[in-house]
Amino acid sequence: MMYVKLYTNHFENVTKYGGNYEMNLEILFSDYYKVLSILYDNCTTFKDETYCPLSQEEIAQELGITRLTVSVLLKRLKELGYISFDSPRKYMISTEVRDVMKQLKNIKQKGIDYHDKARTSK
Repeated sequence: MMYVKLYTNHFENVTKYGGNYEMNLEILFSDYYKVLSILYDNCTTFKDETYCPLSQEEIAQELGITRLTVSVLLKRLKELGYISFDSPRKYMISTEVRDVMKQLKNIKQKGIDYHDKARTSK
């Protein structure tokens, strides 16, 4: 079973050791994670290629931040190897980061399901 192992070192890349991925804690609780989450939630697959077709402006509006801030965040995520993009509206998340995001979304959903069940059983 794969799990997320978190590190607190500044801006470490996601790395794979066996079946486990490590992702920086700072990334997970920042605007970087919010951008990754938007990209992940809006991914589409076309001709065996998975990418997010949103513009920087659309991402900025979704997060309530400026387009310039989104541009800086996307460039840093690209430098870290978390995403790649050749053109606007074609942001691709690395396979490792997609796997981590999927795990985090599952953990979050299980937490929501658990709290909903606990609330309704009272």
